[in-house]
Formats: sequence, C-alpha cells, structure tokens
Amino acid sequence: MLQVKIRALAYGGAGVGQVVAGPDAMLGKVCFVKFAAPGELVEAQALEETRSFVTASLTRVIEPSPERRTARCKYFGVCGGCDLQHLNIAGQREAKRNMIESMLTQQGKLSLPSKVILLAPELPEFGYRTRIGLHLAPDGRLGFYRTASGEVVDIEQCPIAHDSINATLTKLRAHIGALTSTVGGIEIEGGSPPRIRINLLEGAQIDSNTIEPLRSLSSDLVIYSNGQVVFAQVNNTEVSENELAVGHFSQVNEAGNNCLVSEVLAQLQGTHVTEFYAGAGNFSLALARRGTHVTAIEADDVLINLGNRLAQTSGLSSLVRFVRSSAEKFAKRGQLNKHVLLDPPRSGAKGVVEYFDPQLTTDIVYVSCNLPSLTRDLKYLCGAGYSLCRIAAIDMFPQTHHVEIVATLRASNKVVPGAST
Repeated sequence: MLQVKIRALAYGGAGVGQVVAGPDAMLGKVCFVKFAAPGELVEAQALEETRSFVTASLTRVIEPSPERRTARCKYFGVCGGCDLQHLNIAGQREAKRNMIESMLTQQGKLSLPSKVILLAPELPEFGYRTRIGLHLAPDGRLGFYRTASGEVVDIEQCPIAHDSINATLTKLRAHIGALTSTVGGIEIEGGSPPRIRINLLEGAQIDSNTIEPLRSLSSDLVIYSNGQVVFAQVNNTEVSENELAVGHFSQVNEAGNNCLVSEVLAQLQGTHVTEFYAGAGNFSLALARRGTHVTAIEADDVLINLGNRLAQTSGLSSLVRFVRSSAEKFAKRGQLNKHVLLDPPRSGAKGVVEYFDPQLTTDIVYVSCNLPSLTRDLKYLCGAGYSLCRIAAIDMFPQTHHVEIVATLRASNKVVPGAST
C-alpha cells in the first residue's frame, strides 16, 4: 500500500503527486490516482509501475481537500463519464486552470502572458448537457460504458444532462424490450421536443414494423443503419438527410457556447476572417452578424448545407462563404486572411498551422477542448513567429476534466530557436 501526496489535477482526470510512503523503490515517484483531489494525502493501491511513474487506485483519503464533497450521481466512479464529481465546482475550475498552466509551461515550454483567465464562473455545473449518447446491451441495459470497459452501466438518469433528456430517457425505458434485438445505440438531443437518434445494430432489418414503434418516442426522430439515415422525421413530417445535422459535430453546452462565441468575437477583430473547421457556422454566422466577411472552411457536406441555409435565412449569405475542403489542403494553398480562427477536432491542427506565415497571417484565435494537441500546436506557432497574448478557459464540461480553451496569438516576427521542434 502507498501513501501519495496529491499536488494537482493531471490531464485525464487523475490526481497526480508523489509517493511519500511505501516500498523504498517507489518513494518519491510520480503517482497518478483517480478520484484523488489536489492537496490531499491519500492511501492507494499500486496498479502499474513504470520507470518514471506509478498508477494507483484510491483506497482511503487520509487528509481530505476542503473542496472534496460527496458526488451527486449514484453512478459516479462506476460510469466512465464524469471524473471530478468528488470536487466542488470551485475546486474543479481552479484545478483545471492549474492543469492548463502546468501543461503549457512545463510540457510546452511556453511563456504565458498572464494567468489563465477563467470565464463565466457562473455557468451551471449540472443539467447543462444538451446531447448524450447511450449504449443498449442485448439484456436491456441502457446507459454508458463502465470506465475502460465495453460493459454497459444501466443509467436511469444523468445529472449533467438537460431535464428534457432525462424525461425522454424515462419514456424510452418503456420501449426497451422492443428495441434490444435491433438497436445498439441511442442519442438524445435536448429540446422541445427532444430529438432522438437511433443506431440500428449491424445487419438489422429496417421495415415498417421496426419504424412504427419508434415513431411514438418523439416527433423528431432519426434512425441510422450502417452510418446511413434510413428514416427521419421532424415535427412528425418525414424529411431528407440533407435537412438534418444530427450526428455531426455541435457543442453540447448552450450557455457555455454563448460565452465561447463572445470570447472569440472579442479577440478576433478583423474585417475579413478565414475560419478552419467551421462546421455549420457556429462562429462564422456570429462574426457575420457584426459585419465581418468570413471564408468558412469545412469538409462535411451536411454541415456546409446547413450553414448555407442558416446564412441565407439570416440574411448573411453575402458575408459568409463556405468552402468545401479539408483544412490542410486549404491552408497549403496559402490563401489566408490576416485574421484566422481555428476550432479543430481533438487531434488538433498540426497539418494546418505549419503553413501559417506571420508576415501574412498576423492574428490567430485557436479554440480547443484538447489540451495536449493545443499545447503541441501553440509550441509550434510560438517557434514560428507568433506570441501568446491571452489564454482563456470556459468550463463547458463540469464534472469532467475536459475544458474549452481559447488562445489568442499575434505575429511577433521572432523565431525562438528549437521552440517548434
């Protein structure tokens, strides 16, 4: 058994610290302990040891953090979703801010202009999520996967999900018996009415006998088979796939997204902007509403179609131009505005930022929910002639270690030797 003094939150959600008591060979080693909080002294059982660190499971909290609390959700620690419910919300947000600063400065070797700015601390910590994805097991268990497992944990309610989603989940359970033979996954988007997206099991036959029982679940319903839409209705009227964006990326925290858009607009002041990974125009349309001309780069046809419809109905078509292209291919052409916005997937924008020239593109706003890929890309940019001007964080995913980050960079024309390696 080990005693570990926890000093911080590590990316991934575990507490990280040093072994202060235990076998001599482990003393002083870095140790990662899930569900331990910064500042705590904990007892833990070693699970795996490498040359440089130990992973361990929490067995007892010897000296608890003042931010420690009893988790609200009865599935916490079993379900693989949340990893920070043992901390109060103020403790979560401070731990995340420290996590961001630590990775950027220690792993990225970056010089920060100031402390990471935490925006919108008033955002709610529960009931915020407007979309959840559930798995349906053959025996009727409906829920999320257990941590590091393909086993389904049966979930009656999810505290971080919007009330309309939980109400739909209750209604859905009455139909479980009729679904287990054909359905493998169910996604619910909050709203009035909620939209339900159903994934059929591979090889499942779709016919009227399959569809009819499902239609009663919601007037907004989409059924998929092998990645293709086989049935869709909106307000009880059948529609085509091109009229939908279900299953394509969108933010899951509406209030948090409003704050995110406001921060991007405040930091991106150019009259002409190139936006990479534009989606359906979450940022593009907001920029256009204030008169900014936007070249919106997106590879997903469904999102482009939706973005064009939204621009047209909003009277913004003259300001937003969607371009169907991969971000990498467009960046390689070099036809960028002075002002660039990036909102890449978790893998980051490595194949894009290498084409940025500070003599031509002078201002960059980079939005990310993945700290490691953001750190990598910022390190490259700061070695290629850009300087970090501001780092802001928005806690759009309370109860988890995930956090949305907005980094603002300006051309400095100073290349730091070795910084981009």
